[in-house]
Amino acid sequence: MPMVGLGLWKIPKEKCADTVFSAISAGYRLLDSACDYGNEVEVGHGIKKALDAGVVKREDLWVTSKLWNTYHRKEHAVQACKKTLADLGLEYLDLYLIHFPIHLKFVPFEVYILWYIYHTYTCVSVALSFSLSLSFSLSLSLSLVVHTRTCGLACAFACI
Repeated sequence: MPMVGLGLWKIPKEKCADTVFSAISAGYRLLDSACDYGNEVEVGHGIKKALDAGVVKREDLWVTSKLWNTYHRKEHAVQACKKTLADLGLEYLDLYLIHFPIHLKFVPFEVYILWYIYHTYTCVSVALSFSLSLSFSLSLSLSLVVHTRTCGLACAFACI
């Protein structure tokens, strides 16, 4: 697993594919994505462009994505992982994390964007800051414990 990577949160869709391609061309090999970022299709376009151009081979990339809170149930987690793989245009993920250890009511993929807009604009900043720091601690813990090139779920607890 590379020590430095490109975080894909907040990269606008219209710039994402080119940003990913440029990062891979510049030597980045770890890409940190999540279905909640809303740009995994564009991330996939950037990866495909780099692969097609011969800049890198798939096995030289480390692609991480994350399971969102509304998809924690077993049947939803498998669907969410398959959707992420389809959106990214990949056959496997190198690491699949639980984004936050907080389960929310299931929201079908088709209406997720409406839920996302509502959630984004109604969050209290203090709660969001807490969630992000919690996610970082868990992600750090998970990245140290789980090293796999298969699509699976990993969960570990960190002392915070």
